[in-house]
Amino acid sequence: MLNEIIFLFSIVFIAVSAIGALYAGPVALTALVCLQVVLMNLFVTKQILLCGMHATTADALGIGAVLGINLLREYYGASIARRTVYLSFAIVIFYTIITWLQLAYVPSACDVQQQHFIAILGHMPRILAASLFTYMLVESLEYYLYDYFKRIYNTRFFIARNYGVVLVTQLLDTILFTFLGLYGLVDNLYEIIIVSYLIKAITVIFMTPLLSACKKLIEWFEYVKV
Repeated sequence: MLNEIIFLFSIVFIAVSAIGALYAGPVALTALVCLQVVLMNLFVTKQILLCGMHATTADALGIGAVLGINLLREYYGASIARRTVYLSFAIVIFYTIITWLQLAYVPSACDVQQQHFIAILGHMPRILAASLFTYMLVESLEYYLYDYFKRIYNTRFFIARNYGVVLVTQLLDTILFTFLGLYGLVDNLYEIIIVSYLIKAITVIFMTPLLSACKKLIEWFEYVKV
């Protein structure tokens, strides 16, 4: 039960931080998204139990990154949201190279941290490669599906089309990244896939009303400030 409480608190804290960053401006929100993407890749190998099933601690950060990107898209346009995604990957690449260089240093005889850094950071290149490959494939599929259904239904069934495409692509994203990035590093891959996808699906379903609530909250902040 403790893990579930911590997880819910993490989601609330991350959501409040996203709203605060949105209020501070696009630069703050972009920085928060990039930080969360880096931390996702760092904590994705830590396993916990949620409701009796295996999960990773990166799932809450994944929710925060998705929320931040959607807030950027909603308030500042698709262009800045897309640039933020690319920037976050560039920062993760920088982070991966720097960690690899740090591990390449020959430690002194009195150093006791090298083995711990190797255990935590040694898998970063593989995780990054899996993340980049999965993202490019899923983004291409998402673009194709959006275009395909838009040609068939035009402007009809927008919400249903949006939910359908995102839920399908997020399922592919979860399966691909889990196998490519985590196979052999964690146990209970299938439970991790199930829990991660359920969390993503719930996030997607509630994203629209959540964005609406954020908009009203920001408008209230602006009204109070005036």
